[in-house]
Amino acid sequence: MLESILTFISTIAWPLVVLIVFLCFGKKILDKFPSVEKLSYKQLAIHFSQVAERAKNFLPLVKTDVEYESYITALDPRETVLSAWTQIERSCVKKYIELSRKDVSKDVSPNQAIDFFEYTGALTPNAEKSLSELRWLHRQMEHPVADYISQEAATAFLDASISLRAQIDAMTSTPSVYLGLLTLLIFQYNKLLDTSSCDNITIPDVYAHIEDGTILRYIQERAERTGESFDVSLHLKATADEQSFEEYYSKYLRAFLGGYGRGAAKKWGVQNKGLCLLIAWTNEIIQQGGGWVPSDDVAGLHD
Repeated sequence: MLESILTFISTIAWPLVVLIVFLCFGKKILDKFPSVEKLSYKQLAIHFSQVAERAKNFLPLVKTDVEYESYITALDPRETVLSAWTQIERSCVKKYIELSRKDVSKDVSPNQAIDFFEYTGALTPNAEKSLSELRWLHRQMEHPVADYISQEAATAFLDASISLRAQIDAMTSTPSVYLGLLTLLIFQYNKLLDTSSCDNITIPDVYAHIEDGTILRYIQERAERTGESFDVSLHLKATADEQSFEEYYSKYLRAFLGGYGRGAAKKWGVQNKGLCLLIAWTNEIIQQGGGWVPSDDVAGLHD
């Protein structure tokens, strides 16, 4: 019995010692080391810095008003980011009102304007990437990580925002089609074509679902039956100027079908696979739609 008691005491002795030490000196011990939470925020701040640098490098650096830049960088890092983002929002709203094909009020929200530019592909691909990343970085200001952002990271955000605003301000028109979503569709069709999973989708099948406006949902359903992914969730919810992408895409395809009739596929050199026809026609929409016009120096050709 005594041996069992001694064994039990030896088993709990060290945990008890640790507990007593922690109760007596726990606060002092914790003060010597950063908490796990603080460490995680510092890691997020490092990630913030990396993303800000990447966003800055997407576009050529633009020289701007030295006085304005000095004023912004004199603020603390959090305020620098918030102020720079506010300027982006103002540029987006101003350009949206200027270029919208409809009468819009001056009460347009920044999110509405930014969503329009993202969904329509009005920006250059690199400008769109920069906008997307800066938007994500701005959202981080709602979290404690904002207290750990360095001035260098905030300055990178500011530089990226200035370059992005120059791209937005230089726009003179918006495309009549949603280029980013269209190129994503081609990628999705091509992936299905590569797996041969939907080779049995015929041209007449495609014609039928173009006519009733369900072509995207039809391809998605057929792909899922074979275990393949055809993710058009973004396409089905995207809207701009109160018209959904699905409506716009279906309208364009119906125009091709109506203009050329049931023999329309042959004009594009397609005779067998419905997916090949959809790739050809989606590409044609991009060509007919015009699209973004890059700034004169978007590729740094005049450095």
